Amino acid sequence: MEGADYMISAIGSKKPFSSRENDKVDNIGNQNLVRAAQAKGLKHVVVISSIGVGNSRNAVMWLYRVAMGPVLNAKEKSENFIRSCGINYTIIRPGGYTSNPLPDEIAFGEGGKITGRITREQIARVCVDALTNPAMKNRTLEVVNSTTVKEDRRQFLIKL
Repeated sequence: MEGADYMISAIGSKKPFSSRENDKVDNIGNQNLVRAAQAKGLKHVVVISSIGVGNSRNAVMWLYRVAMGPVLNAKEKSENFIRSCGINYTIIRPGGYTSNPLPDEIAFGEGGKITGRITREQIARVCVDALTNPAMKNRTLEVVNSTTVKEDRRQFLIKL
């Protein structure tokens, strides 16, 4: 991280059902990256997490929560560490990834009340924007494509 001002972490375990692997990558890996960023005096870190973590737990179906429990628990530990360590951060909780093209309509939520789909390209753009957008500083945000948000959840969308 020598010479860097910002850090984006998009790391994630390739074994979503392995508690040991998830803790090693999704929790400890992100904690180590954030510690290194803090030690080097970086201005801001962005970490990709997942809808289904923390207060967004009820935004996803219970079967998903059960199946993905190990990775969601590891990501929650990481999120809690990041929020408590004193570095400027943005935690991005993307909805489900899709390879299907979606309109350029990104939507944000906070507090775990929305879910939907999003492309990797859209998440990448949100992560870069989060580095310098003051409205995204020190927040945990759910991020989806607005066209995939159910009508009864649209009231929970926030403007940034």
